Amino acid sequence: MGYKNAWYEVIGTCEIDPQMDEIYKRNLGTGYNYLMGVQDFKNIPNEELPSDLFDIDLLDWSPPCSTFSTAWQREKVRWKEKVFREWQAKQILSDLFLDYLDVVEKLRPKVVVAENVSGLMKWNAKGYVKMIFQRFRELWYEVQLFLLNGATMWLPQRRERVFFIAHRKEFNLPKLKLEFNEKPILFGKIKDRSWRKDYPLVWKRLKVAKYAKYWDRDLGEADIRYEGKENFFTHSRIYENEVAPTVLANSCNLVRWENRQMNVIEMQLAGSYPLDYDFKGVNPWYLIGMSVPPLMLYKVSKEIKTQWLDKIKALS
Repeated sequence: MGYKNAWYEVIGTCEIDPQMDEIYKRNLGTGYNYLMGVQDFKNIPNEELPSDLFDIDLLDWSPPCSTFSTAWQREKVRWKEKVFREWQAKQILSDLFLDYLDVVEKLRPKVVVAENVSGLMKWNAKGYVKMIFQRFRELWYEVQLFLLNGATMWLPQRRERVFFIAHRKEFNLPKLKLEFNEKPILFGKIKDRSWRKDYPLVWKRLKVAKYAKYWDRDLGEADIRYEGKENFFTHSRIYENEVAPTVLANSCNLVRWENRQMNVIEMQLAGSYPLDYDFKGVNPWYLIGMSVPPLMLYKVSKEIKTQWLDKIKALS
């Protein structure tokens, strides 16, 4: 959605999850569609791939990122095989970035974009970032790293994402500048006044919520008072006069004073999803929480087109 809104033609996709693949085809069309893991895609002989996929303007990649999340037991699972969802095959999630760079070597796109969570820039993951940079340089790409916050990009959500953006060195392009300072959109602007409760709180969360104090930023602080544990630290409180916190796939954001979670309309607006989007029965919380917000990619890809791709086109 982000790329299409920025006037790109999306010509192909590779997706390991059959359910996510069906949702994509239902809402956005097909093009060349590969239902497989990137490990299988990179091993397809070049002569069996359409010529359209080589030397493309831009190749985008956003692998599952839980092993680098700030809300996960990262170090214990980083290099272990894991089923990310029940419909998927086992993968070593930490290897996916390197598999993706093998695809970059295979297809040789002019520009490369790869997104991940902000945790990739913290703790021991910093060594992993250095390894990614080294691999880009081996492939003769000039790479930059950006940490962007959706709240500065007109997204009604405080969502941070890391973007690796690179171009083939032969183009000798200037450094990409991504400076977004949009006025923040507060939760009160997207609040659904109909008070719909699409996903009612389970009893335990509701019980813990009663122990919450006004100054608590999340239910974890309340749970410490309730049972001496911090089980709900990803369950943030939402205030109308602030930008909504990050929508996460495996937890909930609670609307202050109303004792309810964000409903579907609020989640779609916070995630920059159209209200007529067909989730095909998948929990919208999961899908929106797992995605890079389309508005963020729209703004990033628009700058890439203006600052880099238009210059490359003028030289060709």
